[in-house]
Amino acid sequence: MGSSSYSLSTVRPVRDWRTPTYATVDLYLYVIIDVNEKFQSFTTGVYLTVSWVNELLRWNPEDFCGITEISVPKASLWRPDFTVMER
Repeated sequence: MGSSSYSLSTVRPVRDWRTPTYATVDLYLYVIIDVNEKFQSFTTGVYLTVSWVNELLRWNPEDFCGITEISVPKASLWRPDFTVMER
């Protein structure tokens, strides 16, 4: 690879740097593990999903026997930074 190569995991996936990348974050509570009445707290189990548009990737199912969904290792792609804070 030449000097113009880049990693898809380090570059925000837009064709124009002025284009914002909007991410949708969903947090699903699926279990309450413990309730502590004394401290008025509880421990939960959650699922977190994040989705966004990657303008640099394209997939044409007709080129791949009609396959419409694939799995890509998350380390291979750019991911938005965010933090879930507990109080």
